[in-house]
Amino acid sequence: MSARALTVLAATALACAVSALAPAPAAAVVPWQVVVTANTFVPGDITIVEGDSLTLTNADLATHDITALDTGPTGPLFRSAVVGPGKQSAVFGVSDLPPSTYPFYCSLHEFMTGTLTVLAP
Repeated sequence: MSARALTVLAATALACAVSALAPAPAAAVVPWQVVVTANTFVPGDITIVEGDSLTLTNADLATHDITALDTGPTGPLFRSAVVGPGKQSAVFGVSDLPPSTYPFYCSLHEFMTGTLTVLAP
């Protein structure tokens, strides 16, 4: 093998070794989003910071929503629109919540439940 071929081979080996040590890019994660799939909220336990927003994405074949179990003077503390398959909705009222833990459910499928935890900034 020629000296040039050995140099190219050594450089390639070094590049492979360095790239193997580099951290892999993080998986794409959409923050502050809950997805419905197979009649389940994913994740079922959501943590956000006070003032943040939340989006419901329906990746299921049925229609779903998010509704707070706790109510205030005007109804549920937070809720989304009812969304069909492949649709999204903002979860209204979430950005106004003080730090605490809030149970929620799908008003169309009451067995679907989850918990929203709001942390102080």
